Amino acid sequence: GQQNTDNIRFLLPLYRRLPAEQQDPVLAEYAEAILLRADGRHDAAEQKLRQILERNPEFSPVRLQLALTQSQNGKQREAAAEIARIRQTPELPAPVAQYLDQYEQYLNRERAWQFSGNAYYLQDNNVARAPEQRTYGAWQFNEPQSAHGIGYEFSAQKTTPIKGHWATRIQTSTYGKFYWDAHDYDDLITRAETGLVWRNAKQEFSAMPYFEKRWFGTTPYSHTTGGILRYSYILSPQWQAFSAWQSGYKKHEERKYLDGASHAASISLLYRSSPQQFFVFGFGGGRENAKD
Repeated sequence: GQQNTDNIRFLLPLYRRLPAEQQDPVLAEYAEAILLRADGRHDAAEQKLRQILERNPEFSPVRLQLALTQSQNGKQREAAAEIARIRQTPELPAPVAQYLDQYEQYLNRERAWQFSGNAYYLQDNNVARAPEQRTYGAWQFNEPQSAHGIGYEFSAQKTTPIKGHWATRIQTSTYGKFYWDAHDYDDLITRAETGLVWRNAKQEFSAMPYFEKRWFGTTPYSHTTGGILRYSYILSPQWQAFSAWQSGYKKHEERKYLDGASHAASISLLYRSSPQQFFVFGFGGGRENAKD
């Protein structure tokens, strides 16, 4: 915990002042690795822990700290391999084995499918977006039509470690509106992405091609093919920044004159006020082109 880290930070300089014959070099290096990780220098901490294990491969507590450091630094596959090596330790204490079980469950959850979704009630008093001025020259617009229904959003994501900081990711999502008294305005968009992810303790970058299809009024309306770049960075335990750039080309089933490229960008800041609550501040913009 934080208290133990603070104690190590206070005691290590005092320990270094002891005569050389009274110091345990492994203990000092181990303490340095703990402080390096606490300071966000995960690569340096991993290197120091590996140096200890090269000389003392049987030190299971050091290997466990190596696994913790690797998983925090985006190296889930390597962390799982170290956990498997610790399990081979003869006469492994029961509390340690139980902790390893819990840690393996955490690693398995990280690479399993993650699901999210929500639904909400819709009441739209002008679903066709009829203008207030119903007559314009020879044009005669319909009266505003009200609609009631359900809006919904569902998504699923799976991240699979490859090697080091690299992983693959599959992401699917569905967004829609269902009106039980105005099916001509039902709207459904499905999207699938897959690509590469690079991550460490503080940042994550992903590059993913995507395919998106839209149905409007229960009939196919358009489909879009493109790519999206995402980047996130942890500024502090409370603050995190997100950014994204997306470009694609949209084709319509009937209205070919609307075909064209689209671009969108966004940047957001997340503030975590407590483990149960966070706030997001952001802005974004986009442009859609058309043949006509």
